[in-house]
Amino acid sequence: SDDTSIAEIIVLDPDAIDSFGHFLSMDDRIGEAAQAKGLDFSVFGNVECGPDIVADRPFFEPVFSVHSWAIGTRPDNHKELARFSSELDRALAKRKELGITRPTLVYLYLGSLPAAQCMLEVLEQYPNVSGVVCLFWLSYIDYRNPEYVSKWGEVFRKVTDSNLELTVPTEKLAKGVMEAFRFNLAVAPHPSTTFSDDFFTELVVNDSTQTEFAKEKLNIIFPGGVSLEKGFDKTTDLAPQLASVLADD
Repeated sequence: SDDTSIAEIIVLDPDAIDSFGHFLSMDDRIGEAAQAKGLDFSVFGNVECGPDIVADRPFFEPVFSVHSWAIGTRPDNHKELARFSSELDRALAKRKELGITRPTLVYLYLGSLPAAQCMLEVLEQYPNVSGVVCLFWLSYIDYRNPEYVSKWGEVFRKVTDSNLELTVPTEKLAKGVMEAFRFNLAVAPHPSTTFSDDFFTELVVNDSTQTEFAKEKLNIIFPGGVSLEKGFDKTTDLAPQLASVLADD
């Protein structure tokens, strides 16, 4: 957010319970960016998050007992939605009781229209708190289904007069949302979960790869899970092509 009045960012992370996946890394990178801008930073995490994780991250607060995919992708998830709402409300109420009333932005990257509906209702009670929800899970369901559009399309109208903003993770999804719901959404920035924005900028500015490898054989390593669902088959196809292009240069 470009809102200069924001004093704190709270990431809603219902999913991280250990170091597996990108959840914790995303939290850490956003925390670094917030600190660089002089903002307070917290994470409302999962109650099952390992004690070693919490011990290393004093900004972590166990709040949620339901995962984002249960909120965003399951058709009959009334219990999950109610639990998410009540747990978010309880966490924000606790802060209010402690006298924490500074302007605060809550951010849910792994979001959905059901999650946004819950947040709309909860945030109405906290004028100092605004929110941003990235509709990540929309890509994993048939959101063009007329029944789904009828059930959740009202959320888009409600956010226009609220303190909640919706975004999408890709240009393709933005186009799909426009076609299905007639609503234009911005594409959310997607930082690297491996290193900070500042470090990436430094790499680009210094152009260190060109300097260091200009006269040497360049070996490119693709770290990641060697599984089909992570696209390993595509990596093995593309790597020889990339090597061929570099050899021609």
